[in-house]
Amino acid sequence: MSTDPFLMPTVTSPLRDKVVTAQEAVRLIRSGDYLVVEGFAGQGYAEELVHALEDRFLATGTPNDLSLVFTVAQGNRGDRGFAHLCHEGMLKRSMGGHYGMAPALQKLAISGAIEAYNLPQGVIAQLIRDTGAGKPGLLTPVGLGTFADPRLGGGKVKTTRPRIGSGSWRSTAENTCSTRHSTASTSRSSAAPRRTRPATSPWRRRP
Repeated sequence: MSTDPFLMPTVTSPLRDKVVTAQEAVRLIRSGDYLVVEGFAGQGYAEELVHALEDRFLATGTPNDLSLVFTVAQGNRGDRGFAHLCHEGMLKRSMGGHYGMAPALQKLAISGAIEAYNLPQGVIAQLIRDTGAGKPGLLTPVGLGTFADPRLGGGKVKTTRPRIGSGSWRSTAENTCSTRHSTASTSRSSAAPRRTRPATSPWRRRP
């Protein structure tokens, strides 16, 4: 996999810092990627990264056809949070445990404009953890016998089948992850952060 030039060592900077701007971080996201955006409604949410991603999409039309994965949809039941990712063509699907704080995403899901799945929140949280740990998936009885059971609809809101089997939740191919941190570890050095590593960004409220 090629590395974005801005992450490569240069003559003046033989070792690039792991901390980059939000605009630089979202350059790692490609059309068709699975994007995990974490937080809890608005807490622990890397809002600046989402705004930078929106700005890039509005300016260039890319990345598009993203698959959004989350435990709880980020938002304020208004124009913040995931509302900035709900432009036509930006999302292909969503997979989450709670949509209540993101009415714009709810509208896309209910209308069938995107593939949408409403799955057990705790299972998604554990699945994201296991995916990050390199595990192939998660075995759990949670959701069996309910609307989340693959035999009873698989949590689909409007379209197509989910990517799970009975009692088995497969790791998704998450390419990028957005999380909020106050500080970044300096215990490791890396010339080129991997796309599969969470991007870090300072928390700033957008005017």
